[in-house]
Amino acid sequence: MYSGFEQGFLSGDYTKYYVTCALGIHFGYAMICFGATNSICSFVFGRLAKYTGRVALFAFAAVLNLSCIIALLRWRPHPDQLPVFFVFPALWGMGDAVWQTQTNALYGVLFPHQKEAAFANYRMWESVGFVIAFAYSNFICLDTKLYVLIAVLILSMVLYGWVEWDERRNPTPEVGSSHKDTETKEGPDQMTPTTIVKAETKL
Repeated sequence: MYSGFEQGFLSGDYTKYYVTCALGIHFGYAMICFGATNSICSFVFGRLAKYTGRVALFAFAAVLNLSCIIALLRWRPHPDQLPVFFVFPALWGMGDAVWQTQTNALYGVLFPHQKEAAFANYRMWESVGFVIAFAYSNFICLDTKLYVLIAVLILSMVLYGWVEWDERRNPTPEVGSSHKDTETKEGPDQMTPTTIVKAETKL
């Protein structure tokens, strides 16, 4: 759900309260910066995960987003600070690249036999985050929205940590592992009648 919250904030609130208020209607360039960084980092992090693992990347994204949120709480935008308007979307794109790539990878590991339902569930909760973020956009002030983001981020990371801990204690069997285990257990002296029939059929 946090993925929907953070994307909703950037596309709705950051462009409205920071970019438009200080620069006018030029938020398209900021979103281009976000999209470009997101695309590049998605490619990089997808390959980097083989060496660092998911946990390190999730921790990096959480720290990055938290740092950006705290900075946004203190920053007062001014037209003379033009580069800063693009730094935040770029950093946000780096964090979002982790959320998108590694969350999908995590779902694939946790639900190897039910990937369609798992990914559909993920997209549903992401959309719920979008809906909530846009729904309260006109009713609460900017600082409150940033504090909500912090709360949702912390809650998400706590729950993610629990999922990783549980996965390490009770690893999810890979697709086809149960079939391989059955074949391994059935040695030459433990062949069942069904196995013998299959062997004779092959011969």
